[in-house]
Amino acid sequence: DYSDEPRLLKESPIPNLLAASKLAEADEALRHYLYHHELLGSAAHRGLLALDCAFSLIRAEKSRLREAWPMLIECLCALRDASALPIGLADLDDFADSRGNMLQPSPFARQSQKRLDDFYRSLSGMDDGRSHSWLKLPSFFMKDSSPLGEPDDVQERMGGQEPSSMSRALLSVTETADLEQVVLMRPDNLPLAMKTIRALLDTIDAYPYHEDPVFEHHAVFSLELAARAFFANRDRAVEIFPMFYTKFQTVLAASHGESHENEPTPFLTERIVVTILRACIHLYDIAEVRPSLRSSLELLMNLPPKLIRCISNRFACGMAIILRGSFYTFETSEEWDFMGDMLDMLARFGPGRGFVFDGIASTVEYALPSKPPSGGISIRSREFLTADGCLVFCRLLTRYVLGEYEKDLSLSVPAILCLEKVYVHMATLKQTATDAPVEKDISFALRKNIAVSFFSVCCTNDPDASQQALRCFQNFLHCTQVQSMSDDKWIEVLGMFVSSKQPSTEFEASRANTLTIILKTLLKTLLASSSRRENLDDLSDIINQTATLIRENLRGGRRGTERSLFERTVDIATQTVNEIVKEDFGGEEDYCKWASETLVIELEDVGASGGTFKQLAAITKGSN
Repeated sequence: DYSDEPRLLKESPIPNLLAASKLAEADEALRHYLYHHELLGSAAHRGLLALDCAFSLIRAEKSRLREAWPMLIECLCALRDASALPIGLADLDDFADSRGNMLQPSPFARQSQKRLDDFYRSLSGMDDGRSHSWLKLPSFFMKDSSPLGEPDDVQERMGGQEPSSMSRALLSVTETADLEQVVLMRPDNLPLAMKTIRALLDTIDAYPYHEDPVFEHHAVFSLELAARAFFANRDRAVEIFPMFYTKFQTVLAASHGESHENEPTPFLTERIVVTILRACIHLYDIAEVRPSLRSSLELLMNLPPKLIRCISNRFACGMAIILRGSFYTFETSEEWDFMGDMLDMLARFGPGRGFVFDGIASTVEYALPSKPPSGGISIRSREFLTADGCLVFCRLLTRYVLGEYEKDLSLSVPAILCLEKVYVHMATLKQTATDAPVEKDISFALRKNIAVSFFSVCCTNDPDASQQALRCFQNFLHCTQVQSMSDDKWIEVLGMFVSSKQPSTEFEASRANTLTIILKTLLKTLLASSSRRENLDDLSDIINQTATLIRENLRGGRRGTERSLFERTVDIATQTVNEIVKEDFGGEEDYCKWASETLVIELEDVGASGGTFKQLAAITKGSN
């Protein structure tokens, strides 16, 4: 009578699928024997005792592990499949967002888990496939098996439900075995550490695992254990890391040129990417290992774009951590250019864009002082950004502001705040530098993009954002010397401003702010360009266009508000005219006189020229 079979099987600590498969395939006599003796007796208890004894022996004599390493790794992987390893040992280390929330599993992780679930589900007879029998269950459960693991009920485990009795029985053994001390130990001698890590990495050698869905899952876990053992022996990184690099090359070379749909094991590729990033995070401060780490990062640049998109959040998060923690170790322009190329590549994918910006913003906040250093402290005595780093950040931040990443403007306002801080820091570096001037490394194209970035945000309808952009532009203009750009370049920048679409006069703050930028740039341009006759035609067109903008503001800006567009336009135009007519202004005298008169005419047309020096002088002369 086998009426109590289901209950006893459920309570049995051996794998349910194993027991069910053996009983289903046995004849009556063998069924009786298996049921009463092997399955519910010796395998249930002596098997657990043997497992406990093996772990105790390994823990006591861990330095003597030799040929047993493959079997131990196979055993650990199978225990993990059965949810029978302690949580700290079974989990894969991963990245979290800025709020501390772990990133959601990638499509590759979900796909790998599904393949594993489907495989074990097929063993229980839930599908028509008969190619997988109970003989392919892990060897520590029975003899002559293939090195595959089996969970009791993967769906229950993944759904967060209570573990099975089998899992609890095995877990009671592994929790007392102190397995982390065996696998993640720091041995006294280097050969033993390398032997441990090599045994774990050898699991990857079967790549690409076309025939078996379980191999990828176990290779990923073995790579995780190898990485942890490596980080526990960081002082031996120079000798150990080449073993990892060889494995990385093998797997990633097979991924190059393949889309993730065609790649058989994209989850392993994802975990290699994560492992390389973790290695850089933990070890980039070791100068001897740094070249090898950079070579590993270079392997990632050639991954298929579709694959990178699926893991771009993890990829970008890791790179952001590396940037924030190791930026001061980037000593050459080549290192900074490589970092900039990596960040630019990841920012092109939506899931990674925010992480890239967070990395830049946190580095700027940490590396640059909120106020210029004083009290005789050298700007180079702290971990400040170098000029090369500033150039890379400026290029990336202008792309955020101008929406060059999939027309995404969501980060444009915080980006201009970082951009302004970086540019001001570059000017400070130039003033304090004793070596070659920094300014010569700033191309006109980059400086123009910075100016356009501030102007574009200033044109937005949001008055707060527009005001912040105006402040940033004023600091930019203050730090930019007239001679840093040729006169025709100043005219080009100013011409772009006046010819751009201006905010509607309904948005008074933005309209007044853009005019402020134009007039302040005009002062710099007159200084740089008015002395050369070949510039005067273009410059005259710009001044006439500027006068037209003033006229439009004055006619459409009287709305009776506390600080109307009309009043702000009068103030900034008057300040500009008064600056131009000063004797010490520095531009070509006759031309500057014509420019000032052109602007004053617009003020006179509305009776608002009383504050200009010219009008004040006429009033004074008349009263005398």
